[in-house]
Amino acid sequence: MYDQNGAGAIVLAVLAVAAEVEREGIREKTLEGLDTTAARATTVDAPPSSTTTSQT
Repeated sequence: MYDQNGAGAIVLAVLAVAAEVEREGIREKTLEGLDTTAARATTVDAPPSSTTTSQT
């Protein structure tokens, strides 16, 4: 992106900063969600265990 006045470089720099801020926000939310799930000690797609059934 060539611009004699340098405005293109400034726009590109602003977009790069905005993308980095968004990336950090997504990362923080993802880690927060993982921590919450780990704290609940739940597993995804695990069938319920049946310890009371017995076959005789």
